[in-house]
Amino acid sequence: MNDLTLPYYKATSTNSSAFQIENNSASPSSTAIYGYSLAGTGIKAMSSSGYALETSGKVKIAGNGQSVYYGKVLTTDGVGNATWEGAIAFSANGVSDAHNDLGYAVAKKVVLATKQYDMQNNFTSAANANPSVFTAPVKGIYHFDAQVTTGPIVGVSPNHYISNELRLMTKIDGVTSMITSTTVTASVPSRTTLQISIDCPVTTGDEVWLEIWQNSATGAYIVEGSTLSRFSGRLVLKTAPGLFD
Repeated sequence: MNDLTLPYYKATSTNSSAFQIENNSASPSSTAIYGYSLAGTGIKAMSSSGYALETSGKVKIAGNGQSVYYGKVLTTDGVGNATWEGAIAFSANGVSDAHNDLGYAVAKKVVLATKQYDMQNNFTSAANANPSVFTAPVKGIYHFDAQVTTGPIVGVSPNHYISNELRLMTKIDGVTSMITSTTVTASVPSRTTLQISIDCPVTTGDEVWLEIWQNSATGAYIVEGSTLSRFSGRLVLKTAPGLFD
């Protein structure tokens, strides 16, 4: 290595390793090769037809530009920069008697009593001033599943038909609109079960919640029970800026 001066370049042709360093220390803080660059690339590997990088052992990707968290997956942007993304998911179910009555011809938010999980605290609890609302932390394609079961109307004669509509609502830049809805009509005293399952684009900061509307008679209600009413959502794919703007 007498000719090693910076910058340094030397080419060779060999079937074995052209350069090899071993660090046999058993310390977990030991490093065989360490590369650092203030604003550029610490270590750059290239191969015209083989593997630019091959590892035999665990891989850790962290540090500047990375937001590590349980359950995230490594994804790339439009030019190949890799970051940890995902782990955005929530699930809540059940309603309490304080939130289960349905007024006649009045839209009402579905307030879920219990959160099963909320990976990054994006879904407000029932005790919140604005309960049961999911706020998207990143722009992407999200999947939502919802189910609400309504009970028979009290004091209404049999064969009277009730009509309930479950709506998936959103607020974008202060403007409220409906993403999708489903309607079920049934005769008293039957229960009605309304379900929504959809993939849809959501932008950072958009709010999403459930709303139910019935236009039949007074006395309708959402049936209590953790398996009868539920709402869940998760990020499927983070999308590029400008897509579906």
